Amino acid sequence: MELQSGNLNFLNDIESLLKKSFCEKLRCIVFNIESAILNQNNQMLELSAIEIENFKITGKIFWIHINPRDFISNNLNDLHNERYYAYSEYWEYYVQDSKKKLKNFIDFIGNDSYLISYDIISDYDLLKKELKFWNLPEIEKNRFRSINQIGNKVFELKKKESLLTLEEFYFHYKIYEYPNEIYYNSNLCNCMMNAKLFIHLWDDFYNIYNKLNMIDTINIEKQNVQKIEKEEIKKNIDINSFNSEMNNIKEKEIKKEKFIDIKSFNSELGNTNLNEKVNEQAVDYISNSYNENKDIYLYGGFILLNNKRIDIKGVVDDETYIKAGAPGAEMFGCIQLINKAIDLKIKIINIISSYTGIKYFAEKIWTTKKKAPVEFIKYIEEIVEMYHIELNFDYIKFELDDNFRKAKIIANDYGNSINYKKTKEIQKIDKIIK
Repeated sequence: MELQSGNLNFLNDIESLLKKSFCEKLRCIVFNIESAILNQNNQMLELSAIEIENFKITGKIFWIHINPRDFISNNLNDLHNERYYAYSEYWEYYVQDSKKKLKNFIDFIGNDSYLISYDIISDYDLLKKELKFWNLPEIEKNRFRSINQIGNKVFELKKKESLLTLEEFYFHYKIYEYPNEIYYNSNLCNCMMNAKLFIHLWDDFYNIYNKLNMIDTINIEKQNVQKIEKEEIKKNIDINSFNSEMNNIKEKEIKKEKFIDIKSFNSELGNTNLNEKVNEQAVDYISNSYNENKDIYLYGGFILLNNKRIDIKGVVDDETYIKAGAPGAEMFGCIQLINKAIDLKIKIINIISSYTGIKYFAEKIWTTKKKAPVEFIKYIEEIVEMYHIELNFDYIKFELDDNFRKAKIIANDYGNSINYKKTKEIQKIDKIIK
């Protein structure tokens, strides 16, 4: 089999998936293939798949039966242990339209997803043969991941003994199989358990990743490279770049002058409380939501100031942040929260988010070329310089804090209550994303 040869390190590569999820929507498809054989002419492959988006089960599933072109070995059939007698009476009905079903599977996984399976070697080989026979697009090898290899990698990092079987993984994470023998078909059930297992493994890896400061190490290396590149640029600087830099300085000075004028104007109006308010500080909570019925991202949150709660909520209507999915919605909401705090003349703003990217991008722990984080970092830099405020960022897991649930509810309720119509520009963006 082709997957057995060459460098297979990508099969346990969960790091690249984690990094990708920081900046954009990440789709993973956990799939499971089982086989059944009555005889050489009557055989079947059963394929089920479950969608995971940013390491959350979306509820979208896929389930088909096909008649394979090549005879499945008895050893493989024993491995899957499918109860073929449950399908024997309606065999032809289950396996008809195999090409159409496989085409639908290709459409379901799309071009941007990663495919997760336990028996990855045999499953890859079966898929490759079927797709080739029907002249359907081949799935790139590096999109596949092995759930047991990822699991053993996580356990190695946790300095625990590796687990060899799915049953051991299920027992460790308390993922229980179907409760009784009523479920004659186990394929879809097993696929769901594997999806839950993958999320448990990702959660463990995410915590280990942060504890080992891997993110800091990677970015220190990037920063060193960037410093070398900047030094080379300085050596070769020309008059155009010098003039451009001078123009940037002038623009910043103009912004400062405008800010000073506004402060002077407010003082002349007799805003005697201004000096008292600027020393106050507030704690701000931000979260995001996705309304599937209206196909829109929303933000919700609130400012806690002097024991009062000031809510903010709205629809993400900026092209840059819409393209970044849920992380973009959280960044966009954070910007609205800071703007509101500035309107309230708050000097010290403490922002708490359930998305780590808010803290790590704002504090430049993470670096990226993705447009949304770049714009977010630029906004933070300019707002701090312009208004002379102090921004502090922190991260707490969503499920550990009631305030995040309140922020989420604000976003969800707002999304359900509004009659929102997308502009033509936003509709164009949706078509590009989809």
